[in-house]
Amino acid sequence: MLIIVFGNRFIDSPWAFKGIIQSFEFSSLLLLTFLFFIASVFIKERKKGKKLSRKIFLLIFLVFILALINLNIFSFKIDLTKNKAFSLSNETRQILASLEDDIRIEYYLSRSLEKQYPQVKEVKDFLKLLEKNTNTFRKKNIGLSIINPEKLSEEEIRSLDLKSQQIQINTKGKTLYEKVFSSIRLQYLDKNLSIDFALSLNGLEYALFSRIQNLIGENEKKVYLLLANDQPLENYSFFLSLLIEEGFIPIDVETHGIDRLDETIPLIIIGSNENINDKTPYIESFVMRGGSILFFLSKTKIAFDSDWTGKTKNQDALLEMLDYWGFEIQDGLLIDLENKAELAMQNLEDDGIETIDYALWQKIEKNNIENPLIDAVKSLDFFWPSPMKIQSSENRKIQALFLTSEHSLVQDADEEGFFVTDPFALASYRYENQLREQFVLAALGEGSFPGYYSSGKSKPTHLIVVPDEVCISNAMGNIDFLTFVTNCLLYVTGDESLIGLKNKTQAESYFIADIERMPGKTRLEKTASFYAVLGLFPFAVIGLGIFIYRKKR
Repeated sequence: MLIIVFGNRFIDSPWAFKGIIQSFEFSSLLLLTFLFFIASVFIKERKKGKKLSRKIFLLIFLVFILALINLNIFSFKIDLTKNKAFSLSNETRQILASLEDDIRIEYYLSRSLEKQYPQVKEVKDFLKLLEKNTNTFRKKNIGLSIINPEKLSEEEIRSLDLKSQQIQINTKGKTLYEKVFSSIRLQYLDKNLSIDFALSLNGLEYALFSRIQNLIGENEKKVYLLLANDQPLENYSFFLSLLIEEGFIPIDVETHGIDRLDETIPLIIIGSNENINDKTPYIESFVMRGGSILFFLSKTKIAFDSDWTGKTKNQDALLEMLDYWGFEIQDGLLIDLENKAELAMQNLEDDGIETIDYALWQKIEKNNIENPLIDAVKSLDFFWPSPMKIQSSENRKIQALFLTSEHSLVQDADEEGFFVTDPFALASYRYENQLREQFVLAALGEGSFPGYYSSGKSKPTHLIVVPDEVCISNAMGNIDFLTFVTNCLLYVTGDESLIGLKNKTQAESYFIADIERMPGKTRLEKTASFYAVLGLFPFAVIGLGIFIYRKKR
């Protein structure tokens, strides 16, 4: 029985010990029990001197094998994971059912990656699950091919536009770097879309769903973009390309016209300065009509693409309007003494690398805040943010999504408006006499907001404010913010069901977790301890059975 259970576990290892119950396990155990029962009857009758035909026993054994094969073919899994990580959602099933033509999925997976990162087997099995769930009534909507890219030439890889990653491999005391692929390519009619690198199930179903939506031309997701600081759009091209990969179509407000905004399409505003004053009444009008906005803006101008010089900004109409609505972005640079980042930099003597605490950059955890916008976001990195306070009212609720620690303070600008941003100079900065308090780094406002230029109140809307306009720039490459931004855009457009897809994360392996809890310094020692304990149980049961048998005799 143990052979059946653990053999099946390792054959089907991507699902193993992760909250998946398989019908094959139970049915095969019952069938095996029945076979042993028949065998015991056969042996007992032989001892009595009765002769039973071997043909009958062989026939029974043949029936057992055939039944085992059929049970495996028609087996099913029960997904007990919290977010149904190994099951297709209703949204995915519906879009697959609506396909009018076949979709080809090609998964380019390097064998060396599969050996080093076993979780990519889950990606492969999920794609197989996707194919299996469309294979009904002889109508096959998805054709899946799993391809080893090592068999492709460099020219073929370039023509397919496959993106590789480098992984570190330690073998025989040497550290090697190898180029690997885990790319998913979808083809529908004459259109192609790709998922450049899929390493786990985290966000995989949403990535597939959004690309299938785009391929069949269903529900195009648009978003307005207004760049309102002195930075060129190219400095945010990485963030925009990721948005496009997630299925959103950015529309430049400067080209489209700020007086022609459709309130059903969300707006992202990056930065602010005095030049936005003439646009602020149009932004207010957009909100009054029920338009939703995601703001990335601060009261400090940072030369993040050069020498990191920081200088205070003049107050502008947009910041004043946000203050009026309950989002008070204050002067100064935020310092968090508990969540500060570590920088590896060349020391002043140029004779080595030095690790420096840099409190103007913060890695902020969720602080146990419950909200679907951040369910799948463990932490976010912030870069030179401004301090922010929030204030709710009767008609609007403003909730903090990310908070600093209570050991945070504000660095004020000098007489000329400059801040200390140099990491070595900041290391000697003195904080002893400054007030420590907690600040907000991301906030969600929902409800009706009062008119700033006009009278009355807005239609119900959503405003999300992040007092940091550097965090989504190319210089930082902050991919974690993409999940947050995508969830925000889905939330404000009413696609909350898709947030569940976006938040689906890889289930923890209980098997692996058990190994990690075992005593031992190295992974090998922990694994050896685990299997030693695992082996004790069946031997203890067998030993107890032998002891009872001998006692009776």
